[in-house]
Amino acid sequence: MSDWGQRIAIASIFSVLLVQASLAEERTRHRSPRVEIRRVHQLEKVSSRAADLLVQQPTSAPSTSPPFTREESEEVIEGQIIPVTGVQLNPTETGIELLLQTPPQSAEQLQPNNISSGNNFIVDIPNAQLQLLDGKPFRAEKPIEGISEVTVNNQDASTIRVTAVGETALPQVELFDSDESLIFGFTPLNPPEARGESSPSPALPP
Repeated sequence: MSDWGQRIAIASIFSVLLVQASLAEERTRHRSPRVEIRRVHQLEKVSSRAADLLVQQPTSAPSTSPPFTREESEEVIEGQIIPVTGVQLNPTETGIELLLQTPPQSAEQLQPNNISSGNNFIVDIPNAQLQLLDGKPFRAEKPIEGISEVTVNNQDASTIRVTAVGETALPQVELFDSDESLIFGFTPLNPPEARGESSPSPALPP
C-alpha cells in the first residue's frame, strides 16, 4: 500500500473513533442528568453556640407555674372553666371579706363584670363554676350590720354570680386576688340615722 493510501486509512480510523466518542458522550448526557455537588466551603455555616441553636430550633419555654393536682388540672383545662371549690366569709376592721377559693394560679383569671343596681352589689364572673362539696349555693344572712345578705351561686354552667345587699345603701367594695382566691372586701355605707346616730343640731343664733 502506498503512503498516500496508508494516510487515508489512518484518517478514516480516527474519524470513526471521534464519531463513536461523540455519540457516547451524547448518550451519557441524556441518561445521567448533571448533579451539582456543593463543596465544603460552599455549605451554610451552622453555629454550635447554645444561644444560636435555640434560635435555629425554637422550643416552648418550661412552665414556671406550680403543678396542679391531676383533678384540678383537668377541671381548669377542660373548656377553660375555673372551679370555685370553696367560699369563705371573714370579718374585717371595716366590714367583711368574701373569698372565692380556686386552684393555684387561677384566681387572677377571674374577671368580674359589675351589674350592680340600687342597694344590690352584683357581679357576674364568666368562665367559672361554683363547685362546693355540698353542691349548694352559698348564702349568709345579715353577716354584718348594714349588709342584709351575701350570696354566691351559679347563674349557668359557666357563670358565677356574687351578690351583696346593702340594708340602706350600696356597700363599698374592694377587689383583691391571691394565688388561690378572689377576694371581695365589703364595707357597709349606712347613713347616720340607720346606725342610730343623730345629726348635730344647727347652732342657734346668739
